[in-house]
Amino acid sequence: MKIQLGCYIDGSCMNVQEFNMGIIRFAEDKGFENIRYEIDDADEEDKCQVLNDISDCAINYLNGEVENAPHTYWDIDECQLMLKPDLESLNDNAEFKSSKEQEYPPDGFVGEWIHVNDHGNVTFYFRKPNNEDVEIWSVV
Repeated sequence: MKIQLGCYIDGSCMNVQEFNMGIIRFAEDKGFENIRYEIDDADEEDKCQVLNDISDCAINYLNGEVENAPHTYWDIDECQLMLKPDLESLNDNAEFKSSKEQEYPPDGFVGEWIHVNDHGNVTFYFRKPNNEDVEIWSVV
């Protein structure tokens, strides 16, 4: 199953509180339980900071407790909640990396591998025992 990388919440047209609430709700849909803070109990002055703290906890939850696609992580980038590729982790852990000498894994190979084309696009695959390559994600 191919994983969609990129923006999951675009907060560019939201205020900070709405964006943080969007992140919290997104994490709650994945099992995050807001046990440290009660948003409704916060003073108006403190509400923005409380929402920011809870949002940080929610992102930590997404990265630590939720089963994500291999070699990905959640991050905020310019008012967007993004699922990003962890290219360093992938490069360190992929069992096969394409090269000019050998573009594809040998027959009989089973496991994670990456294909980098001549334009620098990266595609992350898992090869099954029947030599079928399943695309996990790609970055253009």
